[in-house]
Amino acid sequence: MTKTKFNEMMESVAKLHEIKGSTAELVSTARNLFREEASKINQDRDLSPTGRMKKREALQKQYGEAFIKNARQLREDYDKAVVKASVAAEFLLNDGPKKPTPTAVASFEREFSALKTELMLETRPDNAMRKLKAFAEAQNDAYLAKQVLNDFPFVVQSVLDIAGPEKAKYKLDLQNTLTSVRDKSMTDEQKKAQEIHAGMATEFGRDIFLPNGIEFNAIQEAFGAEFARAANKPQHYVLEEEKTNEQS
Repeated sequence: MTKTKFNEMMESVAKLHEIKGSTAELVSTARNLFREEASKINQDRDLSPTGRMKKREALQKQYGEAFIKNARQLREDYDKAVVKASVAAEFLLNDGPKKPTPTAVASFEREFSALKTELMLETRPDNAMRKLKAFAEAQNDAYLAKQVLNDFPFVVQSVLDIAGPEKAKYKLDLQNTLTSVRDKSMTDEQKKAQEIHAGMATEFGRDIFLPNGIEFNAIQEAFGAEFARAANKPQHYVLEEEKTNEQS
């Protein structure tokens, strides 16, 4: 299940990159097709200058609305991929690491229990800190490191109680040890999921066509400012066919 969720997450992220990479070709193709048709209208001597202008405007609107339909699909696919990646990443972050063998767990629990007892009986804070750091550094299994993380408030309090008025002196060491244990308690998949989950926070609804970028300017040049403004929020543009449906 975890592997499936990881693949789902990575496929969704790949989809986002694919969509971003497809915008240049979409705009270029639409613009070139419009220019080709517009050129034919410009050369049509059976039409008056006014007739050619009106036909060009109608063609521009036709291609602009076709572009909006494509942009809507990109917007929908993009936001769906963001949600899918975010949900899969959250699942991975909430999914506990694989439990090691019963023997490994039993050995860990025995050693961790012994450490807690030693910390409670220790009178020198330097020794307590040294023992805690050594135990934390020895953990190379994510599941076991997670158990240390779950009980970290207890062991921290033990060290601070021994330190007494010198608590501040040991807080940085304790923070660094906490950071190390937290890192060890996550699998490589979870670390990637954490990175992706944080990145997805700003991706939903994000501009696909960079404002004032090459593609955005190409849209404006070919189809006009109205379509350029609607490129990143195409769902807000009302197509002619939709106006007709509303009126009927």
